[in-house]
Amino acid sequence: MITLFQITGSSSFAARAALECAGAEYEVVDVHPRRRDEAPGFAETNPLQRVPALREGDVRLAETGAILLWIGDRFPEARLAPPIGANARADHYRWVTWCANTLHVGWWPVMASFYFAEDEAARAAVEARGRDNILRAGKHLESWLEHHEWLAGEHPG
Repeated sequence: MITLFQITGSSSFAARAALECAGAEYEVVDVHPRRRDEAPGFAETNPLQRVPALREGDVRLAETGAILLWIGDRFPEARLAPPIGANARADHYRWVTWCANTLHVGWWPVMASFYFAEDEAARAAVEARGRDNILRAGKHLESWLEHHEWLAGEHPG
């Protein structure tokens, strides 16, 4: 059985959505954001205690991109990823990592400006820059989709 460690409202949502789309049987362990050491098995699955984290048998995974790529490979019948060896697989890698490394990271200044600045004016500037980065990322995505029906391959995976 797959176990997904999540914090509701976090990037864990992408992993949970992929498991649902794959038709996977899984259980969810909700991790309290301020008491991560209380979730049974969480530290063993991801010693950094960050979500999402996933466990199945001897498999231990952390990081949204890695989990999404694994789900695509683990459930090929769900067609969440182009077949291994297909040229479209490169686009699949590109967009999964883009979502995790560009789009998701871009939200941090908007959602958690207090990590980057102490006073209100500085936080407002950080948030504005974050919104600009998200808009730029969205335009990049729109530009791709003007010329492609899907992000990767010929299916909505």
